[in-house]
Amino acid sequence: MLAPAKASQVSTDMMVSVRDHAGRKSLVIHGGGWLVKRFFFND
Repeated sequence: MLAPAKASQVSTDMMVSVRDHAGRKSLVIHGGGWLVKRFFFND
């Protein structure tokens, strides 16, 4: 069995980044190193 300690650590390690790819921006939300959500938008 895996130790549940890692799951509690992941919830506190959040990161949000915005990247620009040739005029198309992407909002990326990471949780514990895993890709949670990714949004693409044009402005």
